[in-house]
Amino acid sequence: MEWYYGKDGLQAGPVSDTDIQALVQDGTLNPDSLIWREGMSDWQPANQVLNLTTTNPPPVPASQKNSVSNTVQPPAGTEASGRTAAHSIGDPIPSGTVPTYLWQSICCIIFCCWPFAIPALVSACKVNPALERGDLAEAQKASSEAKKWC
Repeated sequence: MEWYYGKDGLQAGPVSDTDIQALVQDGTLNPDSLIWREGMSDWQPANQVLNLTTTNPPPVPASQKNSVSNTVQPPAGTEASGRTAAHSIGDPIPSGTVPTYLWQSICCIIFCCWPFAIPALVSACKVNPALERGDLAEAQKASSEAKKWC
């Protein structure tokens, strides 16, 4: 299978099973570096996914520890897509990748029980700003809240 990895805040890959092991062995990636392949639900640290054979991995540089976050998305053409390898972390995620439930919230305010629709509307209005910040987790959380209140 082909692997993708986060390095210096950028998504890279694809690389083979052998190549991803080699990147860890030569210190290009550390055991805490985030990796992903098709079939995985989210990015995970290499040491939780791979059977690492290094006895003494190189120390994790302080600049690397938080350089890649869970907001990196799988590559274009795969599940939950929305970015390509050229996008850096924090880039805006295209609108429409996460439903806002905005029109449903407005309809609930007009036709239904407005005390429940107000939290739905507030949550719906938080989705697109989160996507513009590149914060997919926050956008999904706001979308889920909007759906719940609708």
